[in-house]
Parts: sequence; structure tokens; C-alpha cells
Amino acid sequence: MRLAPALLSLALLAACADPYPRADLSAVDKAAPYPELIPAEAVRARVPEARATPETQSALDARAERLRARAAALRRPVIDDAARERMQDDMDGMDG
Repeated sequence: MRLAPALLSLALLAACADPYPRADLSAVDKAAPYPELIPAEAVRARVPEARATPETQSALDARAERLRARAAALRRPVIDDAARERMQDDMDGMDG
């Protein structure tokens, strides 16, 4: 009965441990200030607008069509109906 409290205490102590030990950090890294957090809007404001030219758009459309065709090919059954029927007949013959 004393095992359960001991295991619970051990689990609680393990949860308090630092999951990312910082033994590999140098003294300079440890003394560095915490990074300044900036709003996401400020980051997004620095990103240039996407420029899609007719050439890039047609290339993207062609790639999308190739991917759709590939997905359709992957959705097809692997075994055709005739082969499936032969296999089923063979399985039915094994039952007897």
C-alpha cells in the first residue's frame, strides 16, 4: 500500500524537472536577454504581397490538375472485378 504514494510522489517530482536541460549553453547564451516579442501584425506587415503572374498561375493550375489526376488514379481499386471474383471462387472452394 505504500507503493502508490511513493510512485505518485516520484511522478510529481519528475514533472517538476526541466524538460530541456541547458548544459550545452555557453555563459554568453545564459546571460543573453530574453528575446523581444513583437505583434504578429508587425511581422505580417514586413512580408511582401504575393505576386502571381499569368505564367505562374497557369503552372499552378497545371500542377493542381496533375495532382487531381494522380489522386483519382490512387482511388481506383487495385484488384479488378474479374480477379476479385476468381479469388472469391477459390476461397469458396476452400471451405468445402
